Amino acid sequence: MFRVMFAILAIAAGCSLPARAADVTPDADSHLAAAMDLLDVTNAKTNMTAMVDSLIPVIMNQIKTQHPNLTGTAADEFQIALRDEMTGSLDDLMKLTGRVYERYFTEDDLRTLAAFYRTEVGRRFTDAMPMIFKDTLPLGTIWGREAGMRAAQRALERLRAKGLNL
Repeated sequence: MFRVMFAILAIAAGCSLPARAADVTPDADSHLAAAMDLLDVTNAKTNMTAMVDSLIPVIMNQIKTQHPNLTGTAADEFQIALRDEMTGSLDDLMKLTGRVYERYFTEDDLRTLAAFYRTEVGRRFTDAMPMIFKDTLPLGTIWGREAGMRAAQRALERLRAKGLNL
């Protein structure tokens, strides 16, 4: 159960967009401040919250499948606690994400990206991301299941063709 949840959370963290410039202390370096500004202008925390909200039903379905005797009350309480814990630590994730952005983009790059996201098309893109994630999550789940089954089947066929068995 926890392996599935951890894998889903790891995917979600990898998909995250950026945090809040207000979280950067005044003495923070300007490079990190630029990264945090980009995270702020892209509504990263809001988008990450939307991703959490989209992932929780997937996690809960897995849990209910693995624990068919789980009562509705216990499932509801678990879901509330899960969301609270995940969303309660998003500020920390956003700060860590800002540090990652620093490694891949110059300060000027970050400022240029933030300027783009302040344009009309940049704002539309940012506003659409939660809905895009919500719409593509089930597609990715189905694709992953089907692609994984095909890949496993082909891998077994290749092994058998070489006289090997698992």
